[in-house]
Amino acid sequence: MFQAIGDIETALNNEISYILGKKDPYLYLDFKQWCQSKGRNKYLGFTERRGKKIGIRVDKYKIENEELKFLSQLQHQVRKSNYLDIQTFEKSSEKVFPTIWLMVNILTFGQSIYMVKLMLPQSRRELSENFFHANVTQLISKLKLLNLIRNICCHNGDLVDISLKTMPKVSGKYRQYLNMKNSNYPHRFGSGNYSFIRFNVSIK
Repeated sequence: MFQAIGDIETALNNEISYILGKKDPYLYLDFKQWCQSKGRNKYLGFTERRGKKIGIRVDKYKIENEELKFLSQLQHQVRKSNYLDIQTFEKSSEKVFPTIWLMVNILTFGQSIYMVKLMLPQSRRELSENFFHANVTQLISKLKLLNLIRNICCHNGDLVDISLKTMPKVSGKYRQYLNMKNSNYPHRFGSGNYSFIRFNVSIK
């Protein structure tokens, strides 16, 4: 399970670096260039209005705050990384931050997912539909679930008895393989001929 999630994490980072690095390998340092900076972003959270949940509003102040937090964390990660290429960069370059192709190697899975949430809508769709063959909402919900399972694995937690509070969005073509109970999807970890990873994240 841990190995499978690691493969998905690598694939996700490859796509992030491809999308954000096409024009400039340092574009990621300027959040105004690649982040959704206006309107509402439901992937970053919800607020309530007139009894309804709506995505939180994003503006230049929100994006500036996200950039400051991210770069502060990244600076620390670059200095502490044991990744050989990052160590070589840190010793030989006058730059503080590496190119995006190096940078993604030191991100946590959670940070990678958060970058997808921050992206411009068209970039999120490109990543989700062109590579993972899922819509944005499905992909992000599945990645968040996989990140939870990864963290449980890292801390030697018990996957057998886990029960999920929030289920990911399930693609219609995999529903036939799920054991339904009272028209509801199972909230527990499953194994068998159709593995948990297979019916929750499809990579083609």
